[in-house]
Amino acid sequence: MRVLVAGAGGAIGRSLMSRLVAAGHAVVGLTHGAEKARQLTQPHCEVVAADGLDPVAVRRVVSAARPDVIVHQMTALAASTDLRQFDRAFAMTNRLRTAGLDNLLAAGRAGGVRRIVCQSYCGWPYARIGNEIRRRRFPVIADGNGWWSFVHIEDAAAATVLAIDRGRPGIYNIVDDEPAPVREWLPALASMLGAKPPFHVPKWIARILAGNHLVTMMTEARAGSNARAKLELGWRPIYASWRTGFAAR
Repeated sequence: MRVLVAGAGGAIGRSLMSRLVAAGHAVVGLTHGAEKARQLTQPHCEVVAADGLDPVAVRRVVSAARPDVIVHQMTALAASTDLRQFDRAFAMTNRLRTAGLDNLLAAGRAGGVRRIVCQSYCGWPYARIGNEIRRRRFPVIADGNGWWSFVHIEDAAAATVLAIDRGRPGIYNIVDDEPAPVREWLPALASMLGAKPPFHVPKWIARILAGNHLVTMMTEARAGSNARAKLELGWRPIYASWRTGFAAR
């Protein structure tokens, strides 16, 4: 099949293109900016530059690519590290996931595309150096009872290939097998990084310092189940636990 990957320059997009080529698909990558398009050039892939928020440009790319499948991986998360300014940090990504998706859908309909695979949520990778956990700026808030699910980039890319080939319409949670509360995974990650244990702060102080979004994520979030992805896609995560995934970074 011919597959258009919108957001080819992102963490998942790069891995996804390689996996699609290996699976025998013809791949066109869409990224924002000519320089990034040049950097992404790889064998058996065509990469084009266009603004995902420009409906005319998107329609032109889709018309030229003539894809059987469109994959939406567009984000703007490279600088989204300050969760205290949550709305500001994710404003562009939210636009890409709404207006950007609308542009892909409209262009896909005009071009007769029958399948679109779209990511709808993001996680935050933690580098081994220079991050907020090492600096003890990422505390356990209140009882730390927000449950999180994680997924490795390679696992997310592998699941996307399977969704392209055999996914039915609907939602697939692509997560590891071991959801964990913040009070468990955050100290474990700090230890892996060689950092001191995270501070514990009351909820009311965290709201003042970090805002309601982060407090909710740390105290009320609920994890996802990957049961449907395993059953219908035949997907299995390489990193079945966040513990092995974190350690592998």
